Amino acid sequence: MENKGFYDLKWTDKRGIDVQVKAKVYQPLRTTEASHETLEFEFTLLAEDSFYYSQAEKTANGGLGQLGGNVLPNVLPNNLFGGTDYIEIENDGDSKAGMFFQALGTLVNPRITNITTGQTMKITGTTTKLVVDNREKPFIITDNGVNIKAQQTGQYLYLVAGLNHIVLSAENYVSEDQAEVYIKYRDTYE
Repeated sequence: MENKGFYDLKWTDKRGIDVQVKAKVYQPLRTTEASHETLEFEFTLLAEDSFYYSQAEKTANGGLGQLGGNVLPNVLPNNLFGGTDYIEIENDGDSKAGMFFQALGTLVNPRITNITTGQTMKITGTTTKLVVDNREKPFIITDNGVNIKAQQTGQYLYLVAGLNHIVLSAENYVSEDQAEVYIKYRDTYE
């Protein structure tokens, strides 16, 4: 990524959470004091986005799962959409969070779904080292390091505040051990 003068600023917010933001000084520092140990000054910060993030990066691991639907007739209350072998992720922030998602294994038409939100992203074709990263712009979708964004349909996935259930499915499902999934994310705040 090109460095455009943005730096990581880190602090503990009023809730006691260690957070960080990428920002740069938009206007140079100005002061009229010449030789004091403490200077008073004003500056404006420009941030890449309106969110700030936990300093600690969180990770989650899992395997291949399956999506399920609903069979009629059914008994209420009823869960209309679900999956098996989902990966449970807790975004302790109060806003949507981007994530780095890696799936290792031979997968035919893989689909990544956040069961909590119903968002789903499908990749057409066969992948062996799929990477989807929407933590920064531009979003990255690669297989073995090759850009495959053109093979993507559906939505970009985000983690909502609270509990998320993420499932990776594929048309050639045999077992959960068929693929290794690795996810990285930061709690996100507004």
